[in-house]
Formats: sequence, C-alpha cells, structure tokens
Amino acid sequence: MGKPTLLPSKLISQHSRSCTLKPGRCGLCHWHKEKDSWRKRLRNAKWLQVTLKGKVARVGCAACAAFDAGGPWANFDLKPTALRLHCLKRHEDSKGHKLAEQSFQHGTNSRVNLLAPPLSEFRDAWTKMQQGGSCRDGGVSSDKKTNIRWSISEAILDMNRRWLKTAEVIALLRDERKGRLLIRFRACLPDLRVVQGVLGLKPTEGFSESLANCTVEAIHDLCQPMLHPPRSCLDPELPAYDDSVEKRIRERTTILVTDAASAEQLASNVLRGKRPSALTGECEKELPHVKIVGRDIAHASTRLLKRPFQKHAELEAIMDEFISGKDSFCQKVQHSPLYTKWWNEILEKDGKGTEEGGTGASMAAAKHRFGSYAHPLSRVTKNMRCVLTLLHKIALLRDSSGRWASQILTHFSGYKAFLLSLCADAAATSMDFTRFCDDEQSDISLLNTKAQQFLLSTHALFLQEEAFTLPTFAKDLLDSCTRAPFSILIAGQAREVRVRDCDKRRAMNEWVCGAEATLKAEFPSWHLIGAFDVFHLGGSMSDSDKRTVEKSLARLACAFGVNLADLTQQYVAILPMAQAMKKKTGQDNRTAWANVLLRIRDSRLKGKYPQDALYRADTDRRVCAAMGCTLDQAPEKEMLQEARAIYTRLSQSGKSRSSEGRRKRLDFGRKGPMRPSSHKNWMRKRKEAVEEAAAQLITPPRKISSHDLPESSRKEVEQQSRLEKKRKAEAYSDGLLLNSEVTEAVVAEAQKQRKADASNDRARKSNFHSRHAAVEASITKKTVAWALKGLPSPALNTDAAKDLRQASLLIIPDINTIPRKHQLMAALFGKVILSAAILDGGNGVKLSYSAGSQLGVFVYVTDGFRNQEPGLTMILREACAHGWKAVTMNDLQARSKGPKNSCLLLRAKGEALNLGKSRIQCLDGNELVAWAAQKFVDVKSSAWISTGTACGGL
Repeated sequence: MGKPTLLPSKLISQHSRSCTLKPGRCGLCHWHKEKDSWRKRLRNAKWLQVTLKGKVARVGCAACAAFDAGGPWANFDLKPTALRLHCLKRHEDSKGHKLAEQSFQHGTNSRVNLLAPPLSEFRDAWTKMQQGGSCRDGGVSSDKKTNIRWSISEAILDMNRRWLKTAEVIALLRDERKGRLLIRFRACLPDLRVVQGVLGLKPTEGFSESLANCTVEAIHDLCQPMLHPPRSCLDPELPAYDDSVEKRIRERTTILVTDAASAEQLASNVLRGKRPSALTGECEKELPHVKIVGRDIAHASTRLLKRPFQKHAELEAIMDEFISGKDSFCQKVQHSPLYTKWWNEILEKDGKGTEEGGTGASMAAAKHRFGSYAHPLSRVTKNMRCVLTLLHKIALLRDSSGRWASQILTHFSGYKAFLLSLCADAAATSMDFTRFCDDEQSDISLLNTKAQQFLLSTHALFLQEEAFTLPTFAKDLLDSCTRAPFSILIAGQAREVRVRDCDKRRAMNEWVCGAEATLKAEFPSWHLIGAFDVFHLGGSMSDSDKRTVEKSLARLACAFGVNLADLTQQYVAILPMAQAMKKKTGQDNRTAWANVLLRIRDSRLKGKYPQDALYRADTDRRVCAAMGCTLDQAPEKEMLQEARAIYTRLSQSGKSRSSEGRRKRLDFGRKGPMRPSSHKNWMRKRKEAVEEAAAQLITPPRKISSHDLPESSRKEVEQQSRLEKKRKAEAYSDGLLLNSEVTEAVVAEAQKQRKADASNDRARKSNFHSRHAAVEASITKKTVAWALKGLPSPALNTDAAKDLRQASLLIIPDINTIPRKHQLMAALFGKVILSAAILDGGNGVKLSYSAGSQLGVFVYVTDGFRNQEPGLTMILREACAHGWKAVTMNDLQARSKGPKNSCLLLRAKGEALNLGKSRIQCLDGNELVAWAAQKFVDVKSSAWISTGTACGGL
C-alpha cells in the first residue's frame, strides 16, 4: 500500500493539550503518553509510527508498510490503547519485520529473495513429495511447510496450463477407485515432446453421470489459478479464469482412456455427446472432438490370465486354495504377523532368507493389482518344501484356527503341485505382457508385436510342452520332486507325494485356448490402436505386411479425418528417412520419427515432402501410448523458482498475533449458523433432553428380576457375576484388596484359582511339548537306528505273529496304501507301523500309537455301519472288551452331556442322522480311522526315517 501519511510530533502535542476526552478514551493522547517509554525499550524506534485513519488514531510499522508486507502492522490497523510493550517487542523480533527492515535500509525490494525460503528447502520438499512423503516427515506440520508444498503444486499446475495451451493433441485418462476419481492428461507439444500431468482428483459416487461431471469439474478447477489457497493466505482476490486453457482442452482432446467398467465407458460417451445426460436428457458435447474411447491396455492384459482361470474349474479351485481364497495359504500368511514370522524363519533356515527373503518373504496377493497371481504363485512354487513345513507347523500348533492348513495337507497331491507350477509359468508370461502395457516408456506401435509374442510363448510352453524342459517353474518343481518326494505327516497318517507321469497331462491347454480368445477380444486386430503399428520401423515388408499397412493407414485416415491419399503418399515418402535415421543413430521408433518430421517441417524440404497428415497421425499415436515425461534439471529449477514467487504472494510476514486482523475460526469461541435439520443439532437436542430428564429423576426405577430375564440374558448375567468374583479373587492374590473387602468366599475362590492355574500350567506344558514334537516329527527325519531301537521281536525276523490282534509291529510295504483295519488296530491297541524298506536299511516312516482302547469312549454302532464295515466292527468289539463301552442311543445322548466324555456314533457312509445340537461325533468308516489315527498317535515316537543322519526339512 506504500508508506502512510505519518503525524508529526508537534501536531500530536498540540492535540494532547486541547483534548477534552477522559484519560484512556483518546488513542492519540494515549500514544503521546506512552510513545517515549515504548521507543526507549526498542532496538530501533523509527519503525513505530502513528497515523490517522478516518479521524481515528492507528499505530503501525513504517518498515513493513514500505515493504508492502501486508497485515495489520503494515496497514496501520492497530489501536494505540490495545498495544502493550510485549506486542511491540514480538513484532520487532519477527522474521518478517527483520526482512522488511533490511530491505528498507538497503533500498532493495526483492520480495522473493527476502520472504521466500531458500531454494534448497523447496528442492527438499519437492523430493519428498515425489517420494510420497508427508509434510509431517521429520517433525510436525507447519504453515511454512504447507505453503511450500502448496506453492510447488501450484507451480506444477501453472506448468501444466502452459503445456495445454500449446498442445497439438490431448488424451485424458481416468481411473476410479473407492469413491475417488483420478484424471490425468497426456499431451503432445508442437516439438513432438510428450508431457503428462494430473488434471485433478475428485470425489465421485461411481456412476456414469458423476464420473462425467467430475471430469468437467476437474477441467474447470485446472483453469482457475490459485484455487483453494492455504489458510495463511488472506488475499481473497483470485487471478482471472483461464478460458484459453479450457478451450484448448475441449478442442484438442481426441482420446479418452479408462478401464472396461460399464460406468466409465458410459461416462466417456456422455462427455463426447454420444449418449444423453441423465440429468438433462440431451447430448451435451463437453469434449466434442474425441475420436477414441480406449480401454486401459494394462488392465486389459490382466484379464488374459484372470478370465480363463475363473472359468476353469481346476484352476479356479487351486487358486482359491493357495493364492486368492479366504482360507488360502497366501492370504493367511500375508495377513497374519505370526505366520509371516514363521515363514521368514523357515526361509532363513532353508537358506533362502538372504537370497529370496526380500522378495519371497512377502505373500502379497492383492486382487486388484497387476501382480496378484504372478508374485505369490512364483513364491509358493519356488519354496514348496518351505510351504509344506509351515503348513505342518500351523496345523499342529494352532488348533481350530489351523484347520485350513490341515485341509491343504490332507488333499495335497503331486498333480496339484505341478498344476501350481504351470499356473506360475502362465502368470509370469502374462506378467511380462502386462509390464509392457503398463510401462510409461512403452511404444504403442509395438503392441501387436508384443501381443503376438505373448501368444506364441503360451503355445510353446503348454502346447509344445516346453515348460518341462526350459528353465521354468514347472521344470524347477519337477527337478525338486525328482531329488526327493514331498513328505506329509499329519493326523497320524504319512504320505510321500511325487509328480507322476500322468500328472503331466496337458492341464493348461484349456487355459491357452481361453487366453487366446481373451486376447482377441481385448486386443482385436481391427482396433484403431492396433493400426499404429505402421510406425514400427522394422525391416523390409512382405506383400502381406504391405496389405496390413494399407488397412492401417486407411483406418487412421478415417478416424482422424485426413485424406487417405495424402497420408499414404507422405508415409511412403518419409518412411525410408525414418528407417535410415533409426539405423544410423540407433534411436527408437518415436525419436527417429520425431527427428525426421521436425527436420522436414523446419527446413526447405517441407515443400517437397509435405507431412501434415502424417504429423497428425503421429501426434495421436504418441498420446495413446504411456510415453512418460520426467522433468530435467532446467525445467525443474524453473518450476521451483516459480514456486518461490508463489510462496511470496502467500507470505504473511508482519501479521499481528493479536485478535485484530485475524480471521476467526468457526471452532474458536463463535457459534456458527445452526441448521434445525442438521444431525449435530439433533444430537444437541437429544443430549439436553436426556440431561434434563436425568436431573428430574428423584428415585431410580425398579430393576427387573433375574428370573424374569430370557435364558440367554440370564446366563450372561451369571457369567458376568462369575467373572466379577474371579477378578476380585485375582486382586486378593495380588494383595490389592483391603482387609474389609476380604471374605471367605474371596479366599476360597483364590485358592480354587491357584489349583486350576497349576493344573492348566501342567496341561499347557504337556501340550506345548507334544505339539512341538509333532512338528519336529513331521519336518525332521530320523536315522534307521532310531527307528529300530526298542522294536519288538518281529523286527528281528523271529516269532512273526499270525493273528493281527497279537502283533505289536505291523510291517507295511507301501505307507501310501496302509489298510484301514491295520491302521485302526494300531491306533486302538498301541501298535507300531513301520515301512518294510527300513528293515533293509532304506527310507520310510515309523508311526507309533498309544493304546486308545484303554480310554473311556462311549460308542453306538448303527446297523448300516455293521453291514457296510464288518472288518472294522470286529475291531470295535475287541476294543469294547478292553475299555470302550458300547451303549444304546439314549444312553449315548445322556453321556454326551458330560464335559470330558468322548461319544461316537458310527454310521454307514451316506446315512443321515438327526442329532440336533450335541457333542456326539458322527463318523463313518473312513472318518473313524482318520479320527483314531490323529487322536492316539505318539508324536514323539513317530517320524520319517532316512538312511543318513537326522536332517531338517521335508
């Protein structure tokens, strides 16, 4: 505002002698009285001055006024009667006043250099913004940090506006997720440089009308400079709306790129006037020159894998079991800190902690990401033995929460393992194509070539069965399984899993057919984007290639409204120049075409070689691809210098910290407008009514009797009462109760708790050791000497028993095919199952069981079970002679109410029985054998046997 008109001291003295107001009522008299004492205590008293504004005395800072710093001190808006000495000292010590004083003394008015922070701070903030850092990094947020970041953002928007003003072709890219719409732009400048930036980020409701409106709003917001300044900016005047930017965007936007969602596609058609607006019912052409509504090729490439997987029963089932299902291995490990810790430990123990731990440890399988299948599939396949080790540990240590691991181990087979490896190969192949489509530097002219390469790769791997010989995931799994089979020991049953020749059938043939069909649908040969392959500078063209080029040129001419003859003539004339440029300089397709077209345009050759039609097609090709643009050092420095200039406009140096001149906050002592229909107002009224009713309450209402409560509520009340007694007993044990609070009931409850705790500790210790022993037995192999130690006499080839009931050791030739009656007999009568190869010094398994028939088990056998399982029925009769008890159905139901009774109801397979809610276990023959093997196995005496020394792993 410039320097105000100051009052001379002589005039102030005359006024003080003639003023008739009471002391303290006249500001000028108060100034005359206090100015000398104020100035004596300041370092430099020249800046403190007084003036008249509307015949009223006002105090301010002459230095800040000359510097045009803004604020109440520079504008002389402070009342003399409201000032105190500490206010003057605080302003004198402020950074803004010091800079203004320095400028006043040295005669400089470079506000950017004095008010804005140094360039290094802007560069550091820009680096953190690029890395996604918050303004709170390294400390709390502040107005200074916020202003720096906002100034950088506004400088980038200014740069985007300058680009869009001169853009030849513009493409808009939209992506909506979880109620937020990101709109980006990609533009080709007259010098054929491709630039890109963010048009806006808007909240959206997700339907087509909202998407279209948000796109228009984002364009309007971009065209308004200095929109939504930070809170410290008091300048209410915004720069003028930039109509030229909006006009350029509407005229030059020829391409809209979205995903394949129906709402996105509909919104694009609404924007270009092909579909009417739901609000007005009319076709409003917001972007009338859009020629292509493209689907994002990166998203489309992922459907090559996902769609065929979802439509194939076996592939969908195995992906749900291991990768993407709710109870899948990858999802469980990724979302459980405990399982993740165990997984890292197993990888490190297996020697893969340093080599693959950085990438293999993570089991991230987010369903919306491009690498959802490739990454977890590769990690599972490459670490299959570690996966089985972790599954054994989870299944044996986590009780009911580990049932999913038991299910995976129970149904694990060589075919599943091999099919997983083939899926990993398919995912890796698809991922390569996705990376090209998602690369910011990819060239759209290579799209057809890459798509053909993907198709050929799948044919070679799965149709020609090269996956079995090339270094693939399938080959790696086959080699690992050939060296040593996968070992499973769970629920008292042991298996060796191998990949058989019949497992190598063409399991992925169906997927190849589906992927090929999806490829044709997502990347059709007739699509306009595929026509840009004419700009691929390959070798000589065959007759078929020439016919393809003719079709592509005709498609481009039709789409962009150029003459086909001119386009063909210019393409044929300039193509050899571009090929020579690429061959001579080694440049890529884009750079070679750009150099040739610019040289012709800026030289005398433009008359001999017209290139307007070809130039138009090439600019559209460039914005179709994800051709990224990164700032080099010079534009980045210019952008940061502009950000410093914007920061200066936001600067509030010299701003008073008193209440005068400060904008009031809505939550600082001032009530905002009250809307009767608002939720806050309703909550206010409710609170007041409740408090009023509580104040008028004289006597409390009568409580309902516990006998009048429903059964579930009554049980909950009783449970809470018991919990209260327990916590009081715990407080007594800890010495936290007063003597007056200690009763006989509390002492008795504390003693009861001590006994229960001691019993639970013993049981917990036993369970801990037994479960860890089970884990060791399943993952650690023992020696042959360990297996033969303590065996009964049949192991020495003497006195072999002829009756199964008399045998103590059962020699099994193949542990994968143990007869059911042998396993049930071993589990009920404490026998040992041993592989026959161990007696000859080979590998195998040893399974030891405790005598389950000596435990008190109540059993009822149906007639259907007796007729269907006569062999198992005979074994059950022998068990009932040693300890089990055969009871009637009514007696079984009565016994099931006991907390520690084991009650079995044996039925025929497929026989339906209605037991209601009871603790009776209803089992058929196979389920009975599995239950007995799991319940009575001696994990300390069961293990895999190896000819060498004991070793870890499976």
